[in-house]
Amino acid sequence: MDGCRRILKSMFGGIEAGRTKFVCGIGTGPDDLKTAQFPTSTPDITVASVIDFFKTSGTQLDAIGIGSFGPVDLDPKSAAFRHTTSTPKPSWENFNLLGAIQQGLGVPAALDTDVTWRCWESSSGARHTVSASVRACSLQVIFS
Repeated sequence: MDGCRRILKSMFGGIEAGRTKFVCGIGTGPDDLKTAQFPTSTPDITVASVIDFFKTSGTQLDAIGIGSFGPVDLDPKSAAFRHTTSTPKPSWENFNLLGAIQQGLGVPAALDTDVTWRCWESSSGARHTVSASVRACSLQVIFS
C-alpha cells in the first residue's frame, strides 16, 4: 500500500510534442495540473522553453513522458532508437528529444509517438486533454 501512496503523490510531467506546438503539463492529476504551450521552433529553442517551464514550476518532477510527432524510430536495436527520423520539420530530423529532455531535467523519462497517446486515450475512454496525456506518459514511465 505504501508504494501505491507514493505513486499517487508523485509529480509527473507530460509533453505533447506536436508539429506546430508543444503542450506541457505537470501535476499529480487533473485537479492540480499546471500547463504551458510553446510553438514548435528549432530543437534548441523549443527544448529550452520546455525545460525552463518544468524547472521554474516550483515542483520537483519524479518522471516525465513524451508523446512526439514522428516519425520516431521505435526499434530498440537501432542506434537511433526513440529519435525523430525523416520528419518534414526543419532541423528536427534525427533529433534525440528524449535524451535532450532527460539531460535537461535529470529525471526518468519515456517517449512514444503522439499517435500512441491518442490510441491509449481512445481505448481507455480518457478525454483528449493534457491531463490525459500526462497520465498516459506517467504510466509509461512507471511501468517501463
